[in-house]
Amino acid sequence: MSKKIVFAIDTNTAGGGERVIATLANYMSEKGYETYLINSDSSSSFYPISDKVEIIKMCLDREKTGRIQRFIKKYSFLKRFFKEKRPDAVISFLFNMEAPVILAGLSTKTRVFTSVRNAAWAYSKKERIFRRFFYPKIAGVVFQSKQVQQYEDFKKLKNSTVIMNPMADDVTEAIQPIPYIDRRNVIISVARLEKQKNHEMLIRAFSKIADEFPEYELHIFGEGSQREYLQNQIQELKLNDRVFLKGAVAGAIQMNRDAKLFVMASNYEGFPNALAEALVYGIPSISTDFDTGVASELICEGENGWLVDVGDVDGLSNKIKQVLMMKDETDIVTHKCVKAFEILNAKSVCEIWERFVLP
Repeated sequence: MSKKIVFAIDTNTAGGGERVIATLANYMSEKGYETYLINSDSSSSFYPISDKVEIIKMCLDREKTGRIQRFIKKYSFLKRFFKEKRPDAVISFLFNMEAPVILAGLSTKTRVFTSVRNAAWAYSKKERIFRRFFYPKIAGVVFQSKQVQQYEDFKKLKNSTVIMNPMADDVTEAIQPIPYIDRRNVIISVARLEKQKNHEMLIRAFSKIADEFPEYELHIFGEGSQREYLQNQIQELKLNDRVFLKGAVAGAIQMNRDAKLFVMASNYEGFPNALAEALVYGIPSISTDFDTGVASELICEGENGWLVDVGDVDGLSNKIKQVLMMKDETDIVTHKCVKAFEILNAKSVCEIWERFVLP
């Protein structure tokens, strides 16, 4: 009888945690495990899921149920499901699903694993209290960097490891980067339109060099609560014909791997999926050096990309200008970028997950 593995996350929408869950679920199902994916909503389906994965929708859409009622229903559903299926491992990401999964897992003696998906200090007080108390009681916790693993909140864990995020499961081999001469005069960024991602800084940095590089456009892929704010900023800076909010687009980085530059301006990150993907596709990349240390683990300054300080608009603007003026020299950088594939390809990372949760 094959082992059973359950993945649980609120929705299958355009987020980094959602992409990793989809990649892991597809991999486990292809390995022959009886694989389930549980979402709390009724219809989200942003990332493709293999037909071999049984998708279960709780249909607890936010507009139909209150927060407390939704939590109780999640817990009750999960408790019944774990008792019925007796899974060998349950993996849950993000607090809204993680909390009821952990409680249901403890009450049914189910092996539950979770992953810290952001900078440790970025969570609310209630989340940090919950994790300090309950994380030591579950089967294991995966971190995306050693710095976060060593944070004071996680000192009492009995089982933890560091695993970087995998690339999408359709990226199966290193890809030859596009030469500078064939790249479009476009700068791209891919991240939710939220304060954490600091698109405001990127837009201001671009505005400072826009007149000097009139042939360039900035395309921002993602959706979120700051859309209106950012659109107003673009209008105030008179950049309506230069800066475009493109919405959430599946495969945005792959589709735009001929861009001249990728920029991530985040204030903080757990693991920057978009940055890692841009590197794998050989797009010259700039990132803020946020405090989890992952960007500096992925990027060696000046060799396969560039780093700037968090919140430093002038620093980012100057770095963008520097890179755009490099021209053919960026071809050297792009060939070093794609080496990230060696440690981030889906098969290698998923095998590490498999060994950790199903010993």
